Amino acid sequence: MSQIMMPQRDGQWLVYALSLETQTRQGAAGKRIAEYFDAVGYEQTQLSPTMIFERGFSLSSLYNPNPKSQKTIVHVDFASTGTFTIVEVQMRVNRMGNRPLSKDYEFWDTELRGMQQALDTGILDPQTSYYAAERARWYSITVMLTVLVVVLMVLMLGSLTYVYMALLSL
Repeated sequence: MSQIMMPQRDGQWLVYALSLETQTRQGAAGKRIAEYFDAVGYEQTQLSPTMIFERGFSLSSLYNPNPKSQKTIVHVDFASTGTFTIVEVQMRVNRMGNRPLSKDYEFWDTELRGMQQALDTGILDPQTSYYAAERARWYSITVMLTVLVVVLMVLMLGSLTYVYMALLSL
């Protein structure tokens, strides 16, 4: 498995920054990126000068284990230099009240790699994003249930110990 891109932290936001160089001209690159983000569930809120895509809700990180539901904002800028187009991508993910797990980071990395694949080859693969989101969601649910079971076991053990000590003192 390749190295996962890790974000910078900016308060409650995780910030991914990616700079890509492509031979695709700016108009075609913008179209491919817009199609990809539309396919994975983003809504385009601004077209120019910076393309902005948004998905999710600000407070969903408090109650929904699916990383796809978290508020995510993607800014895409272009610069042309002769035969190359430089694409600057910044993805901001709201993590308020949530500690992302390894599968969440894999999901966001998968989305950026999917955008890069769409840019380079023109092939859209939204299923990869969907599967990565489902994997992260079920991983989060498993971790939450494991923590819940451990806490309940500790509480039961503590209660039984208290009752046992009370019976011994009689």
